[in-house]
Amino acid sequence: MSVPTFGIPISLLPIPNIYTPIWYLFLAVVGIYLERRTHWFSRFNVFTVFVVAMFVRYGIAVPFSDGINPASTTHTPISTGQLLSWYGALILTYIGIVLGVELVHRWGDKMPGRNLLAGLAATDTRALLIVTLALIALVGLVWIVLPWNDLADSVRAMLAPGHTAAQYRAHRVAYGGLTYYANSALNYAGSFSRFALLPCALWVLWFHRAQSLAIRVLFWITLGLLGVIGLVSGQKTPALLLILGFMIALVPGKDYYALLFGSVYYRETFEYSRVAQLRFIFYPALHPFLYGQSSFIISSFERVIGLASSVAQAPEVYIPTHTPGVGVGYSGTWNAGFFAEAWADFGFVGVIVEAIFVGAHLALIDRWYQAGPKGPLQMGTYATFCVSALYLTEVSLLTALWTFGLLSLFLVYLAFARFPLKARAIQAAPARPGR
Repeated sequence: MSVPTFGIPISLLPIPNIYTPIWYLFLAVVGIYLERRTHWFSRFNVFTVFVVAMFVRYGIAVPFSDGINPASTTHTPISTGQLLSWYGALILTYIGIVLGVELVHRWGDKMPGRNLLAGLAATDTRALLIVTLALIALVGLVWIVLPWNDLADSVRAMLAPGHTAAQYRAHRVAYGGLTYYANSALNYAGSFSRFALLPCALWVLWFHRAQSLAIRVLFWITLGLLGVIGLVSGQKTPALLLILGFMIALVPGKDYYALLFGSVYYRETFEYSRVAQLRFIFYPALHPFLYGQSSFIISSFERVIGLASSVAQAPEVYIPTHTPGVGVGYSGTWNAGFFAEAWADFGFVGVIVEAIFVGAHLALIDRWYQAGPKGPLQMGTYATFCVSALYLTEVSLLTALWTFGLLSLFLVYLAFARFPLKARAIQAAPARPGR
């Protein structure tokens, strides 16, 4: 099954620009600083996933990507000013992340509410089962029961001989339309549970597996449900991140994690640069800055409080549909990292503000884990945070925080935390994310 791409052949990859040594020196300084403050390379933690993904997707290949859009099959031109904005935003992104980490390093102990989410050792078995079953029921209803006819047709077509990429894409589009989060409040709840809440419950179950056979069985049911939905929907990243979750949950922190993640994501390097650059080509030259209007959450909130709000198309929807030579079905698929989405919304101001927030937010998450009891509940929650951190290199900041759980998964943590295990201490699983 062949899938069309919009990149350039390996034989035609451009040579790096003359500023390559300066860029790599800048990345090295950032990496060394973050290692001193976060130990992202020497000890696996939430920064390991994030920093390696940033370096691979928006770091090592950047000097080679100046002509990647003009040389692609879409032949999209990029001006010198747009390239300078692209490089300026990247530099501000890394500087902002450093500033956010430094902010927490210097003043984290003085921040209010830092003990609000203090962890407990383990959760009662009945609470684990009830909360997870409720999430499974909601996800199963929205993603399997309601669209059952189309789902069954998609599975039969995929198993049939001669199934083509075009047919697979058509089934994906039809299934996506039926499960689209904006269709109804039920669809939104089902999507939110699938992407943000159920993955957290999944890894909390894993670290509690010693408590009960029922927990172990429910873990595999949950894993199977998420995997099947990911396969049928064609949304590969959530399914692939289930594998990443296993890597985090099964293997203690080792020095080779950074190299491992780098090899996994290297193949995506140039494509992420190409798609992120498109934000700097389109905004504001071809479309005004969005000022948050492409966000479903922001526009919905503004309507609720009575502010007039026109919903703009998100960049991943608008750009493919306004790029010559792009076929039907690519709307919503050209995602880019949080800094590129921040540029499309607010320009340089959005880039630096969001980068500082990202650095501080991840530093607070890591501090919360390192200072906690590292019981099964906290370990499962932290493992999910590590997986969710990767989404910062794929979607907007608000989407990563809410839809993909980088903040919202604390809802699952708080629900489980209300029911601590009191009957007996359990033996924690032998592996933990971090040391």
